[in-house]
Amino acid sequence: MTGKPSQEQARKHAARLKAYLAQTGTLPSRAGKVNVTAIARACGFDRQTIYKNRTCRAMVEAAALDQGISFAEATTEDAGDAEATNAMVPASKLREEQRHVAALERRLAEMTARNAALMERLRQQTQIEEDLIMAGRRTRPTAALPLLEQDLGTE
Repeated sequence: MTGKPSQEQARKHAARLKAYLAQTGTLPSRAGKVNVTAIARACGFDRQTIYKNRTCRAMVEAAALDQGISFAEATTEDAGDAEATNAMVPASKLREEQRHVAALERRLAEMTARNAALMERLRQQTQIEEDLIMAGRRTRPTAALPLLEQDLGTE
């Protein structure tokens, strides 16, 4: 690797986008604008990559221009409309929703971390079990047998 890791990652993203643009005939669009989210998902990276990576942005802008689709972020008119809409929402309601979203994001982060820890634990347990089986200290598990005599149907 010759450059910084982020530069290398940017090159990889640009290469994926270039391959995607070469493969697809038309850009996905929504309401007459390029659907950046669909492109990013198809390429396997975040949509902000298209906005922040100059090479990726230039490629998408050029493809959009060729197809006559608009590739514009929110214009000042759109921003003004958004501000007018936000002004109609009571500030207390907005703060309440922001707190709720923050709580949900924290919970998601906790659950993601817990999931990763459990997956690692499962991987370790599976490895230990395989090692024990290979060493002959344990046999492969068979179908579960009933635990109680009544489950066998005998009393």
